[in-house]
Amino acid sequence: MGKMIRIHLCVALLGLAVAATECPAAGQQPAKVKGEPCQSLSLAPQVLPPARQGMPYSQQIQVFGGEAPVNLMLTAGGFPPGLAMSQDGVISGTPVSSGDFSAEIRALDGCRPMQQQASRSYRILVADKSGAEISSPSMMIRQKLKVTIVPDPARLSIPAGKAGEKIPLVYKMTAQPAETAILASPGVSFLVAGSVIESAAKPLDAVLVNGEAAVAETITIPRRAIEAAKRERANILYNRAFSGRGTTAAAVVEITILEAAPAP
Repeated sequence: MGKMIRIHLCVALLGLAVAATECPAAGQQPAKVKGEPCQSLSLAPQVLPPARQGMPYSQQIQVFGGEAPVNLMLTAGGFPPGLAMSQDGVISGTPVSSGDFSAEIRALDGCRPMQQQASRSYRILVADKSGAEISSPSMMIRQKLKVTIVPDPARLSIPAGKAGEKIPLVYKMTAQPAETAILASPGVSFLVAGSVIESAAKPLDAVLVNGEAAVAETITIPRRAIEAAKRERANILYNRAFSGRGTTAAAVVEITILEAAPAP
């Protein structure tokens, strides 16, 4: 039996601060509307970047969907010596030896009446201190990208009566150095007053060509987020994080729900 690690359902954006965003307190979870099915459970990212012997390493295992609490366990293999996974799903440390390592991580959620599970196998290549490749040139450690994402629109207002309609969004990206790369976003989250109201697995990839990309999607605001915004008298933050080439960048859209004016 692998080591059990417990995390509460909260989308972690790999250290990126988002407008006073905080995870719910231990044991606290957004209220699930009675009769609604549990959202499917998934783990991200799909692959982990390579590491280098003697250099600090840190990568976040993210959980999307499911019902809190979510437990993570290592079911096969192991991390490179010097690396370990924390309670909130961060694999970090300083590798002490080079090599090719594999680890399988499984997530179990609190869905009722039937618990859900999701597994993903990860491979971590650790180069020696010189940065020499372990096996394939495609896995060579490369320079991290610095990515900027501008959502269009970044702010919008929606009448309460039209909150369930589809909203088109476009993400415009620039990267330095201006290279060709793929950025992957496994899912999204809706936050109100600093709490994650709902997260969902909704994969979206962006292909950077000479350091530029534009990718579009449509979103629908969940009923729970609308009700929370009304209750807290706060705006909704829609978060989507893109990862690739050793970096993560987040796009945040601020949504205001407009209440109907009272009849005279």
